[in-house]
Amino acid sequence: MKTRTLAAALLAATTLALLACNWFGKKEATPSIIGKWKVTNVIDSSATGLTGISIFHGFNADTSNVSITFGLDSILILTSAEKPANDTAKYFTDSSYHTIVVKGDTGSKADSYAVKNLNDTLLEVMKDSVYFQLKRLP
Repeated sequence: MKTRTLAAALLAATTLALLACNWFGKKEATPSIIGKWKVTNVIDSSATGLTGISIFHGFNADTSNVSITFGLDSILILTSAEKPANDTAKYFTDSSYHTIVVKGDTGSKADSYAVKNLNDTLLEVMKDSVYFQLKRLP
């Protein structure tokens, strides 16, 4: 009788431990920034405007035709109908996508962007008092 009670308790404890650990459940994948994004919104309350951010230097306040491509090779490509030539920069992120650091041409300073929201279709980042909203393009 004692062995059956002990075996039942051991089986119940093992089952409960396996269910609580969720070993067999789906793991949530961290969204990736890799791909092409369209700048959909920029809110700028800074005194310097977008020219204070090196990657946007040379663009006016109209970013409606601006897209950003994050490549697998850590190359960022900024494309705009306003400027015929694409601008490129290097970027890197921390492992959990809380920060994106962008470094333009040689000699330019690196800009650090705080990631406020990242999912499969939306990327929201801030630098100082400038907020950027980007939508993933197909």
